[in-house]
Amino acid sequence: MRANTEEVGSLGSAIVMPRIVLTSLTYVGGMGVPCQATASLSIDGSIHQSIMSGNAPIDASLKAINAVVANSAELVDFRVHSSNLGSDGEAVVTVEVAVMERIVRANGNDVDTVVATAKAFVAALNQLY
Repeated sequence: MRANTEEVGSLGSAIVMPRIVLTSLTYVGGMGVPCQATASLSIDGSIHQSIMSGNAPIDASLKAINAVVANSAELVDFRVHSSNLGSDGEAVVTVEVAVMERIVRANGNDVDTVVATAKAFVAALNQLY
């Protein structure tokens, strides 16, 4: 059974500062190379960092973020498309992330698909926490 899905909407004129901010993300990976990611996040103004391995750069990145936030958020859907044509297009990533019975949807964009995914994942975590 699938829980309700929430999506970030217009907040009017109020400015809401996110609790969790991705401050840096580095990763290493490739064909025949173990993938590893280092994620640094600011949580309520305090910087935290984690290094994790994974099956691919996105997997390692999300594991590193989860390790910093100390949660069991699960990526349940992942979609990526380009904001424009050509090889210099920006990746726009939409994720659905679940914790327990709650599922939220968030977006992230960057010229780097891995970073766009991490931004979307962090945006989802901000909705959950």
